[in-house]
Amino acid sequence: MEHLFVGIDLGTSGIRTLIVDEIGQIHAQASCPVQGDRRNGLHRQNPEEWWQAVCSTVSACISHLKRCGASTSQLRGVSIDGTSGTVVPTDRGGQCTGPAIMYDDTSGREFLTELSRTHSTAVLSLSALGTAYCLKNDNSQPVSSQLLPQATWLCRQLVGSVVPTDYSNALKFGYDLEKSQYYTWIKPAIREQLPAVVEPGTILGELCRKASEQTQLPEGLPLVAGVTDGVASCIASGLHQSGDYSTSLGSTLVFKSLSENRSSHPLLYSHKLPGGYWLPGAASNTGASWIKTWFPDADLPRMDAEAVRYLPSKDTVYPLTLEGERFPFANSGARAILPPGLSNARKFAACLQGTACLERMAYTLLDDALNVPPGQGEVYSTGGGSYSDIWMQLRADLCQRVYHRPACTEAAFGAAILAAAATRHSTLPGAIQRMAHQSKTFRPRRELEEAYAGFVRSVQPFLSP
Repeated sequence: MEHLFVGIDLGTSGIRTLIVDEIGQIHAQASCPVQGDRRNGLHRQNPEEWWQAVCSTVSACISHLKRCGASTSQLRGVSIDGTSGTVVPTDRGGQCTGPAIMYDDTSGREFLTELSRTHSTAVLSLSALGTAYCLKNDNSQPVSSQLLPQATWLCRQLVGSVVPTDYSNALKFGYDLEKSQYYTWIKPAIREQLPAVVEPGTILGELCRKASEQTQLPEGLPLVAGVTDGVASCIASGLHQSGDYSTSLGSTLVFKSLSENRSSHPLLYSHKLPGGYWLPGAASNTGASWIKTWFPDADLPRMDAEAVRYLPSKDTVYPLTLEGERFPFANSGARAILPPGLSNARKFAACLQGTACLERMAYTLLDDALNVPPGQGEVYSTGGGSYSDIWMQLRADLCQRVYHRPACTEAAFGAAILAAAATRHSTLPGAIQRMAHQSKTFRPRRELEEAYAGFVRSVQPFLSP
């Protein structure tokens, strides 16, 4: 009998559900949009609408399974990921006392700014904690007994009783991964409102009868503690060995590494996975945004093809479209380097190469900070930039690393892998290796190693902070 696992992704604009088997084949999928209220920097959503969307998408997947001759008795576990930093105010029984305050709501920022004056500047990233302070100080808001992450509130609906959150979703509420507790400087009145915390992958309980009736999932199905949507997408990408990278090349470059070590490097932050693995990461302001900025109407496949004849490029281009850089160096005054007079094809090629050059610099810093042998880790690349074969091969050549294009990078798929790791596979890396597949692999061409290394040496002085 095939073993099946349910992954549910709570996104900003919609809910997505996948049912996946133990080797990563998707058997059913469904999605449902959700609406939000955005105005004057505020962003609120109705949690009850999330629940209706979960019931709708899960029921649609179960109906599809049955039409294909499968049975709900094959289901082994379900896990949910959610947006990082969203806050759901509730009473002690888990009933909402107001709308959910989304992760990008600005109402708590002034409190974080005030807290950062007496604590670490990293406090500014604790958006959910800022929301908690705002709610505590706003007498117009209904009194809440608990403040929950988005995914945790949905888990309560499935189990029908109080459940802890996971430490991935608890991070922006002020959870200290090293000390396994909330920061002690958080006001006691606010700490009392925060949920208990367990490791992702912990079995939180079993599906209750009411949730079973509404979703068609079997009563008693194990519910597995999930992670944030970003970490779930990282799991889905396929990285499974210490030193591997999950790198998203969208408007910016976002790096996450699977590591047995947590680095104290000031430019890195860390999530944590079951089994003692860390996900140190960072984000650059450089990425693929230069395409829309400098080539807004370009035929990208044609530009790719024309750029090939200029690679390796001799032109020093740093394709930063805004002012300021975060990683692999911090420089608030950093600006683009773009020589004048380049043809479109030559400029495009130089921008492709300049982005890859910054990526290589990032891996050099990350390898050193995490005590990983240089160049050991493979890269699992997601984001819009990963769809270009030419850019993927260039990145592999310049960074001298193996690059993979994952077959599925959906957060719901990562949640399903987490459910499988907790109920079927022995470890999370083992589940990832078994279930996550790659649609294409790009191997570095050694004959180009020195040409690109010379380019990197020549451009680094221009990019010093």
